[in-house]
Amino acid sequence: MYPPLKSRSRKAGLPPGVLMPSDTKGGTVVTWVNYDQEKFTEKVYSVLPESFPIDKSSGINWIHVQGIAHSEIIESLGSQFKLHRLITEDIATPGQRPKVEEYDRYVFLIIRSLDYYEDHGGHVEDEQISIVLFDNLILSFQEKNNTLFDSVRERLRLKRGNMRKLSADYLAYALIDMIVDNYFILLDKIGGNLEKMEEHLTSYPKEHLVEDIHNLRREMIFIRRSIWPLREVISRLLRQESNHFSKATLFYLRDVYDHAIQVIDAIEMFRDLIAGMLDLYRSSVTQRLNEVIKILTIVSTVFCPLTFLTGLFGMNFSYMPGLQWQYGFFVAIGIMIIVALCMLGYIKHKKWL
Repeated sequence: MYPPLKSRSRKAGLPPGVLMPSDTKGGTVVTWVNYDQEKFTEKVYSVLPESFPIDKSSGINWIHVQGIAHSEIIESLGSQFKLHRLITEDIATPGQRPKVEEYDRYVFLIIRSLDYYEDHGGHVEDEQISIVLFDNLILSFQEKNNTLFDSVRERLRLKRGNMRKLSADYLAYALIDMIVDNYFILLDKIGGNLEKMEEHLTSYPKEHLVEDIHNLRREMIFIRRSIWPLREVISRLLRQESNHFSKATLFYLRDVYDHAIQVIDAIEMFRDLIAGMLDLYRSSVTQRLNEVIKILTIVSTVFCPLTFLTGLFGMNFSYMPGLQWQYGFFVAIGIMIIVALCMLGYIKHKKWL
């Protein structure tokens, strides 16, 4: 998979902050979740309401947009919550690099979510996740309409853990942590695929495996490009000690940072394994070729004296010893068999076979 630059190229020459219609297919679903320690309210909108009843006494609010096909929804939310035009542009334009930008009223993050599918030799699909964190409000925008954050909503709905007791920054941490946890699932699938490919390489290396290895190598480059900046994003939040994240939540973010480092280390290890698999393929092919050449050489060595004998007795001379002997043919065949057995015995004694 290559970086999605088409959406950026369409904006060439336009003023900054202009929202273009997205290439993302599918509809848009807006979910509003309001909660505190005692109550939990969830509403799903297919059409964006004019405004959300949000104030400082309304508890924690989470507005989640699934699918960015309709840029007017992003523009409407940006206008309602007074987001900078460049932020709404980044949200509506997929393919952004992971980053964090801190403002007086909010902090803006972009993270990339990845998933691995094993069909057609394996391929990676990604989507952009944009998060805007206010004091008691989170705006999250998901490029595709899928179930990525359903487990987070389920934890809020069933009051699992301490999420209902904590502030909005902990919810932002939970969303980031969910994305990073999915990286481990992604790497586990890739690791299983690598084991299968390595087993095929050692048993019977086929030509199509080279194409699969190159495809997987290209996907690993894309994965590294998508995940590597995340370390910088979290590290920046930890270094600056953002006013929008409490010290307690920063402690959890350190754990996410450690997980991100583990993911990056695993990616580097997989890249080395893939490079080694190409060497393994070449070694396996060379070994099989050497085995074939060895067998052909042994056969040629055994038949060389037999060919000499048949050529010797096949010369067209009028007078040759044993030419008129009635047992000459059988004696010649016997000599050939004895010579062949002696040659095979010598080759086996030398451990060439």
